[in-house]
Amino acid sequence: MKVLKFTLVIAISMLFSATGFTQEKPQLENEKPINHDTLQQRLFGDTKSQASKTDKKPDFAYGAFQRGEYLTAFQIALPLAEKGDAAAQTLIAELYEKGLGIAQDTKQAAVWYEIAAKSGNREAKFALSLKLLKGKDVPKDEKRGAELLKQAADAGSSRSSSSSSIKNEARERKTEIKRERGLFLTERYLSKLHGTL
Repeated sequence: MKVLKFTLVIAISMLFSATGFTQEKPQLENEKPINHDTLQQRLFGDTKSQASKTDKKPDFAYGAFQRGEYLTAFQIALPLAEKGDAAAQTLIAELYEKGLGIAQDTKQAAVWYEIAAKSGNREAKFALSLKLLKGKDVPKDEKRGAELLKQAADAGSSRSSSSSSIKNEARERKTEIKRERGLFLTERYLSKLHGTL
């Protein structure tokens, strides 16, 4: 039985060798080796000239974020954020803000929004402006919050330039002011009524 198997293996190997299965593919006369840059250009367009126009590298951290790989996004973005990359800083802030892939920490998110806003990121300016206007996780500073909101809108923030977003924020703030004023007037009235003023 062993001899039969051995003979069969030898016969098959001789058959493949005779038919050319073990030989390398012959090089055609006018065939050129594959140029990977040319292949990429044909498949994806002229990515080099587009990259030089925008001067942007692929954002692997944001790609991971979009795929729902939040911890991977955090791990890729953190070293970039520490080196001063404003987009990575904003991504870190968003991950902390929403608790995606890491424990939610809105105060740490505020720190990263502040850093990214100082680096000029318009989305971070918008997010930080909302925190400043509401006094959430940062000391309330309506003047600075309004300035950052305007800067984000002027820079073309997709969220801040949306008129419905601004109207909603204004409506919420107006309601909050009315509520605070109502409490103030009620306290004042009660203090006059009881003679403590």
